[in-house]
Amino acid sequence: MDAYLPFFQPIVSVPSGRIVGYEALARQRLPDDRIVSAGPLFSDPSIDKKYLLNLDRSIRKQAISAISNMPSNTFLTLNVSPEWIESQDECDCIPTIEMVKSLGVDPARIVIEITEEHGNISAIKRFVKRYREQGMRVAIDDFGAGHSELNRVVAIEPDLLKLDMRFFKSAIEGGIANEAVRAITYMAERTGCEVLCEGVENEQEFHFAVDCGATLIQGYLFHPANEHFIPKEDTVTKVEKYRHDFLAKKVQQESNHIQSYRKNLLYVHAIQHFLSEASLSEQNNIDVSRLPKGTSDFIRFYVCRRDGEQLSPNYKYVYNQWHVDHSYVGLNWSGRPYLYQTIAVSSTMSKSEICSRPYRDHGSKRLCQTIGVDLDEQRILFVDYFCYS
Repeated sequence: MDAYLPFFQPIVSVPSGRIVGYEALARQRLPDDRIVSAGPLFSDPSIDKKYLLNLDRSIRKQAISAISNMPSNTFLTLNVSPEWIESQDECDCIPTIEMVKSLGVDPARIVIEITEEHGNISAIKRFVKRYREQGMRVAIDDFGAGHSELNRVVAIEPDLLKLDMRFFKSAIEGGIANEAVRAITYMAERTGCEVLCEGVENEQEFHFAVDCGATLIQGYLFHPANEHFIPKEDTVTKVEKYRHDFLAKKVQQESNHIQSYRKNLLYVHAIQHFLSEASLSEQNNIDVSRLPKGTSDFIRFYVCRRDGEQLSPNYKYVYNQWHVDHSYVGLNWSGRPYLYQTIAVSSTMSKSEICSRPYRDHGSKRLCQTIGVDLDEQRILFVDYFCYS
């Protein structure tokens, strides 16, 4: 077993810029002193499972022993295969727990990483409970790979969610993967789970990770796995620069959002004024030639009753022409947040309009927002417009 050892990849805190933890990764030292990943051994069906289990435990014990010499405010993450968990009887002593105790390491410094794609969820849940009883934290590793079963998140209630690097990288390009990552990080935020993005290799990926709410980052942007621990302060200067650039970028984006909102709000007020000046018969049968021209990112406007029922057609402005779509008349939008938000705002504040959070328009698949404003005590005007991503 002397040829096998742990290497340690730093995990960096975005808020502090410091290295706060390390992931232990299995490595093999070849006779010519080259170091290679030991990962392929564990997926080789020709190698005896008991040998691999003992090898895994040997590397794990070396890693735990090494972290005992590091400052107490650093943690160590250890990959534990669900297959190893299933090989143990429920009443057995758990080797990792015994190693931590025998080496005198504070269990709070240990994070058990469980991969998603294999293993009986009931067995995993039982062992997760035992790790937690000792004060250890639990992570789901490679989230987004394999089955990506959300029921595992519900069952395990992880303290840490590690996004799979392949899933993470595809999300940066936009589209459905981007929205899926944001939904996952939103779920993590709502459940008090910390998000770690791994495999981060450049500043663009760093920015995306931070934008999604990740507080921990791991990857070649900072350091590959190393036989020795990298000093905690090593990453501070680099993170400071990336945070500064990220903030400048986001401030510019928000300025664009605000300008777009103000432009479209002026248009909302123009439509509002037009409708208030029109007679009731005109409002039910609008002469589109008299409507004010839509903005460059305007999509549509329509009028709803305060109970959510749509009273008017959808009025769209496309290629310098107005189009009227009657198919939505009579539908009820009481489940849309911007409806009840508009009613609540107008009932409790002097402000008369709201702007929804961004969502994706069904037809174009582009991000859009809705502004809602009271027309009178019975009706609400809604205007949809494309927003900056």
